[in-house]
Amino acid sequence: MTPRMPRRPLFEARGNAQRLLVQGRAAHEAEAESTGLTQRGRIALEVHDVLTTALSAQLVHLEAVRLLIQHSAGLEADRDRLLERVTACRGVAREGLEGSREALSALRRENAWPRAP
Repeated sequence: MTPRMPRRPLFEARGNAQRLLVQGRAAHEAEAESTGLTQRGRIALEVHDVLTTALSAQLVHLEAVRLLIQHSAGLEADRDRLLERVTACRGVAREGLEGSREALSALRRENAWPRAP
């Protein structure tokens, strides 16, 4: 005949196992949340970088256009240069917008956020 284990240590062992399981689940959830926050932070920095670069480039082009207009005796003579600067500014704006949309789309997919109406 096998000796029986007293009930109290058996219940304590089972209770300890359940507490460890709950703690393990909580640790896993906290790690997943931390990973998500890190990823969202990375994407937010990427959006910031894209927008900062695009807006800075636009300001440079717009300032050049402003100076050309301000110092031009006849705008017709500088028409091609002005058009080139405005076109470049528009291109930078489009690139910045596309980059921001891509980064935000990745963030939405990660968080299953709905699109704004």
